[in-house]
Amino acid sequence: MTKGLFWLQLKNGYNFQFASKELQNDKDIVIAAVKQNIEFITYASNNMQNDFDVFKNWFIYLRGLANLIIKDYIIILIIIIIYSLLFVIIAINLILKLTLVII
Repeated sequence: MTKGLFWLQLKNGYNFQFASKELQNDKDIVIAAVKQNIEFITYASNNMQNDFDVFKNWFIYLRGLANLIIKDYIIILIIIIIYSLLFVIIAINLILKLTLVII
């Protein structure tokens, strides 16, 4: 299989584990595979698993994933704060109504 044909299949979800040893040792293919699915690093050759550029792209992917998770948690935290404030407002309103009824 040629590098170009494999490149097209990789972009369409080709499973990297079935690639030839030559393609699993190709830096461009390995970086593209890792960007598509981080688990593909396990199918890369040992040379590529220890390659700085591959590791850098793997790290960038993880950092981006962590940023997405952190953003999600920040949104959830904001929602919790808003609902907590609404609960406090409702509680104060009920206390004021009860106070007016008692007086």
